[in-house]
Amino acid sequence: MNSDAALLPEAVLEQFARALARTIQRQYPQSAEPPIAFEAPRRPEFGDFATNVAFSLANDARAAPQAVALILIERTLAENA
Repeated sequence: MNSDAALLPEAVLEQFARALARTIQRQYPQSAEPPIAFEAPRRPEFGDFATNVAFSLANDARAAPQAVALILIERTLAENA
């Protein structure tokens, strides 16, 4: 059985967390790396998983959490395409 074909959600989240950590290091080198944890969103329409890492970086980035989240998403996707 191919291990990539049978990735469990935990394994996928772990891979995404590593990719996100690399993006954070490149984009915000002045910031301490925040812990990356996932949880179920309070509202189901927001998806299956959520993290508050953008809130953790917002002060150092001097930007709104939503802007930080957008940058993190765009850069993480671009670097791991």
